[in-house]
Amino acid sequence: MVDRPNGLLARTPERQLSLLARHLPALYAEPIEEPAVRCYPAWTGSINGRQVYSLAAGTNELWCTTSGGVLRWKWSGNARYTWFSSEHGLPSTRFEWIVLDGQRHPWVASKTFGVCYWDDQIWRQLSSAEGLPSDHIVSMAVDLSGTVWIATKQGLGYVAWQEEKPEWHFYDLLAAGIPTLQPTCLAFDADNRLYAGTAFGLFAPSQGEKAWRRYTLVDGLPSNQITTLLCSRDSSIWAGTASGLVHITFTNGVTRCPEIKGAVHAISQEPDKDGIWILTSEALWRYRDNSLEHLDAPLLEKAGNLYAVTAGIEKSWIGSEVGVIEYSTGPALIRTPGVRDLPDGGISSLAVDTQNNLWVGAATGVWVYQNREWRSLHPGNQLISPITNISGIQSMADGAVWVGSWQNGNRGGLRLFRGGIEIPSNRNGIPEMIDAMALSTVFNATGTLWVATGDRLYYQDGKEWRQTDGPEPGGLILKLLVDPQNRIWSGLYAGLYMRKWNNWKKILDGLSIYALATDGSSTIWCGTSHGLYIIKREIPELLELDLPSCRVQSICLVDGVVWLGTGAGLVRLKDGQIQIWDTKNSGLVGQNVKSLAMDANHILWVGTTSGLCQFDTSRE
Repeated sequence: MVDRPNGLLARTPERQLSLLARHLPALYAEPIEEPAVRCYPAWTGSINGRQVYSLAAGTNELWCTTSGGVLRWKWSGNARYTWFSSEHGLPSTRFEWIVLDGQRHPWVASKTFGVCYWDDQIWRQLSSAEGLPSDHIVSMAVDLSGTVWIATKQGLGYVAWQEEKPEWHFYDLLAAGIPTLQPTCLAFDADNRLYAGTAFGLFAPSQGEKAWRRYTLVDGLPSNQITTLLCSRDSSIWAGTASGLVHITFTNGVTRCPEIKGAVHAISQEPDKDGIWILTSEALWRYRDNSLEHLDAPLLEKAGNLYAVTAGIEKSWIGSEVGVIEYSTGPALIRTPGVRDLPDGGISSLAVDTQNNLWVGAATGVWVYQNREWRSLHPGNQLISPITNISGIQSMADGAVWVGSWQNGNRGGLRLFRGGIEIPSNRNGIPEMIDAMALSTVFNATGTLWVATGDRLYYQDGKEWRQTDGPEPGGLILKLLVDPQNRIWSGLYAGLYMRKWNNWKKILDGLSIYALATDGSSTIWCGTSHGLYIIKREIPELLELDLPSCRVQSICLVDGVVWLGTGAGLVRLKDGQIQIWDTKNSGLVGQNVKSLAMDANHILWVGTTSGLCQFDTSRE
């Protein structure tokens, strides 16, 4: 039995949602893009921002955090939109929370990179380096004075401005009588008093500065896990829990809303009326005139998961898996041009074909970047059947492209493409699961394709597939390389092996092998769990480099320059010098770099677990 690396399986409805979004009723058919000035001009993010996780409404504008960065819509005159990503100073592209402070500046937060705020020119970061007790944010809120409150995994506090710089001020929850450092949500009432939702119930202010009234299951809550809070203008409290919704008033106490079951994601009040909007993962509700109404609409049912809601004047907005949905008399999708075909999720494989087209593989599928346009490959058009969980992409000299997946069944296997379209190929004798790929060009100009599955190797001999033993029974082959001397190099979790004249020889022992490359000479470059090795005459040498991470996961060799993808950034080795890019000093979309590819225009494509970006090395 071969153990394969843990990975995120593609969600079944992902492709269905992508296709569905093309046919939903849409507002603003031709919105105008207002590009933001990039603080890292050589960098460009290429991430699908269709999924919308949180919302904040301002005057004639709407701010959204998405799967591909931060999006701003403006409606003064024509509909206009602006994307903000890593090239604009954001250390990540995914943020779970967004609020607007007293100056109407947006603040976004994530579970990894702390907090960022927009100062009208650039996104600036507030993290543990600037005083936050943790970069893992749990929730955010803004009080009546416009002050931003931030709950982290290690404590709660607020931001005060000193000499035009934000400073963190700690709020001691334990001293105040709340038995946790991690409130799950925050709210403020008309007297600017703090309410805290926790995993142990709701804490509401009572008499005395440190006195709190605690609400739990005993008081009628459907769950002690509070997920969202709203202090309404009539001084009542709406509390969403992991198992339903309650309404708390001074006269009636706790009233449970039996119609709403399951986790409540968001609650928002209309700014000009008393209407309350409540969102669960699958349904939208509105409370008005003492009546709770289920807003049942086909569009909401087709939108996949629902993440957020914010109420505006005469309309509200819902963040969903297919984008922003505007709801006035009914729902309609606000479709952002150019978003639907961008790559989704973490990038596992990159390759540039003979026509200088970029091929991108991820857990959710395959994309092609051709003539400055993105194209996702779909069944019935470019694919014979879906393919997900991509393990490798190999371009051939005759223009063909092979794509392999480590998932078996109809969504995996090995596929052959010509002209960007899958064509039927001989799969007799080839396994259904592909873990690694390599190309040998020793015997002919087109090359011989080698693939690995588990502990076995397969290669194409003419039109037939043949198999041979790998270096170690039961050892999963992670990486393959065939060098100009026709030696086969196999990287495993337990070391590096070389096959010459049908005999295997162990070159490195006890190291996981994540990357293999050759510059056309007899030298082999090897990325491991403990640094970068070069191998000459079958003798390995560890290069003494000050890398940001000892885990070297990808290698790209171009014109004597060595590019490395590590677990903590991008590295370049040139003329004996080392340079490092990470999310703090560049437009890199994620620290964990898994794949690299250089095209003919000197664009370095960087695939990370957070998504894809491009680095124009000529503009460095």
